[in-house]
Order: sequence, then structure tokens, then C-alpha cells
Amino acid sequence: MQSFAPYTVSKHAIKAFADTLKIELAETGVKTVTIEPYFYQTNINNKEKLCKSFEETWQASTPEVKSIYTETFKNKLIEGNLKFHDYYRKEVYDVPLAIEEAVTVINPLTVYSCAGFFDKIALWLAYMLPSDMDILFMRNAVNLLFAWRK
Repeated sequence: MQSFAPYTVSKHAIKAFADTLKIELAETGVKTVTIEPYFYQTNINNKEKLCKSFEETWQASTPEVKSIYTETFKNKLIEGNLKFHDYYRKEVYDVPLAIEEAVTVINPLTVYSCAGFFDKIALWLAYMLPSDMDILFMRNAVNLLFAWRK
């Protein structure tokens, strides 16, 4: 998996924003909820759109950026993302169910993690590992841990 940095940064920024709001609004009785969906196959991220987006971004890049990252990096990035795409969840029902619960119950959870059982184990394991180990895990073990879906 390559170039998940922007995606990961945006996820952490949203979580930090929600955590900060939770603290700042605690005395008002307003509760914050974070819905954290895993990867899902949707029209937003279908393979054709992903390939087109990568290609458009590459074409819009400056010659300097292209010389730094090279065509090989671009191709590995596309290949890695498309390979990972096969593991996206097809069942999106748990996301609207989490949203429904979050807005209808009196005491909602602070965080709703929308992922399958094995996905949650893999994510927890990656989170708990030391940084060098989780890099190794994310690069090499994703196929083994998610092969049960095939």
C-alpha cells in the first residue's frame, strides 16, 4: 500500500476535531459522535474512477514531481490501491445503521467503527503493533488476513 498518507491524515484530523469538540462542548450537554467506516466499494471509489483520478493527478503534476516520484512509483501506487480495492467491503448497511443509532439513542457511543469482525481484529492488531511492525504488517500481511473474504 502506497500513499495512504493524505487519507490517513484526514481520518486523524476528523477524529481530533471530534475529540476537541467533545471536550469543549461537555458542559453544554452536546455529545459528539464519530462514525469510522472501513473501506467500502461504492460509486465514489470504483476502480475506473480511481485509475482516472490517479492518471489525472499524475498528468497535472509538475515535471519536478514526476522526476522525483517516477512512473514506476505511480504504477506501483495504482497497482497497490487496485489490489487493496478487492478487499473493500461490499455490505454498506452497517454505516447507515450506525448513523441511525447515533442520532436516535439517548446515550450514543463516542465512536462507531463500521467494519467486519476480522477487519476490526486486523485494524486493532495494526494499531497495537510498534510502528516498524505495523508497517511490515500493512505491506505484507493484508493479503493473508483478508483472504477469508475471497
